[in-house]
Amino acid sequence: MKWDIFISHAFEDKEFARSLADALAGKGLSIWFDEFELKVGDSLRRSIDFGLSKSRYGVVILSPNFFAKEWTQKELDALTARETKDKKIILPIWHNISAKEIRKYSPMLADRLAIDSVVGIETVVDKLLSKIKRATSKSKNANIIDVESLLQISSALQKTKQKLETKENEIQTILAQAHEISHTDALTFLPNRRQVMVDLINAVTFSDSNNTSLTISMLDIDNFKHINDTYGQIIGDDVLRNLATEFRRIIRRPNIVGRYSGEAFLIIFPQTTLDKASKQVESFYRQIRSVPITSGEYEFDMTVSMGIVQYKIGEEDWQKLLARADRALHQAKDNGRDQWVRLDD
Repeated sequence: MKWDIFISHAFEDKEFARSLADALAGKGLSIWFDEFELKVGDSLRRSIDFGLSKSRYGVVILSPNFFAKEWTQKELDALTARETKDKKIILPIWHNISAKEIRKYSPMLADRLAIDSVVGIETVVDKLLSKIKRATSKSKNANIIDVESLLQISSALQKTKQKLETKENEIQTILAQAHEISHTDALTFLPNRRQVMVDLINAVTFSDSNNTSLTISMLDIDNFKHINDTYGQIIGDDVLRNLATEFRRIIRRPNIVGRYSGEAFLIIFPQTTLDKASKQVESFYRQIRSVPITSGEYEFDMTVSMGIVQYKIGEEDWQKLLARADRALHQAKDNGRDQWVRLDD
């Protein structure tokens, strides 16, 4: 607010109003009083309206002259409109008027506790200051309570937010782990059949959309059944697990290797021609042959059979591509294993 007090009065009560304004201003209060605020050329109505809206309290000097004026009645109406149940704006002063006369003009104002000007300017000022001080104190206490409450609410909300964020992170971690588990082969820790099929379909879709090369290879571990039958399932699983470790070491992104079935694996070479993929398959094949696979006290020289084909864009789908890779693999096995076969058809 710009002013502490707006003084509403009739022109005939100017002398008393001026003395009151001077005394209140002398106490350090900011006062809207026409003689203080109005300058030559100012709009009287606009200035009064602004003063009414920007003053914390309205001191209304009620007198017979006040009630006889339409202008002062409008000022009183404006101050009354700003009052609420808990916020009193109007501070009435009775000046040369009795309670009976007040009741005649305004029963509402007659029922309100007021200061009678007969007590003198100093006493009127002291009572006004006391009233304003009490109201200001209540307002400050209310603000303090509000601020403390808001701080408590803000702190509680912050803690709740942090807990929710922690829970959300935990849930995301659990979901990521669940996704990883559901898409990872439990024995080899490679992508399982479900995931490698999704990777194959995505690679085919990308190849179709972007007209880029795609090559895949189907791989089978030679004579793996013999290891299981001779040394048992535990040794067989250990051999398979160690072979998968070699697969991960040799096959690097963006290429993908996943477990297709028992001892069969699928390798995907995105954006790679048959010639380039063949060189990688040759290298892979030779590295597997050159690295003995150990399990406990046993050591095995492992070999693989592989079939390799390139995707025919616009001529087949992923199922037909996979069938051709399987056919190439069977040719390698039928030819005596320990080799790789490339189908160029």
